[in-house]
Amino acid sequence: MERRIRLLWLGAVIVASLLATLLLTPPEGSLSVDEVMFDPDQRKGDSISVRGIVENGTYNSSTGVFTLSGEQHGMAVKIGASQLSAAFSEGKTILVTGEFSQDGGVWTIHAEDIQVGCPSKYEAAEDNAATG
Repeated sequence: MERRIRLLWLGAVIVASLLATLLLTPPEGSLSVDEVMFDPDQRKGDSISVRGIVENGTYNSSTGVFTLSGEQHGMAVKIGASQLSAAFSEGKTILVTGEFSQDGGVWTIHAEDIQVGCPSKYEAAEDNAATG
């Protein structure tokens, strides 16, 4: 009986430690296109959130691909199964979350979620993540 109690306590401590580790690890905020493209190999295969501007003239509704631009760099975004809001349009700042990889020599984020809105909303979320 005493052995069982010690094993239960040990299990509870291990589970509590794992939960504390998961809860105390701060989430990674969104990155700019330029931050990602500074060293794209570092994030290859990762699920990331990237903010940028939908480059004018690049959205192709038949292929579901457009270019997300920063100040110096750009990357392709493949929409896939994610749905675009009615507010989506070229020239707007958006936040794209998805898997980052290289497709045919082109760095591409395969979008799982696309948020259209005011850039200050993303900056506030980053500030909260950094201080939280």
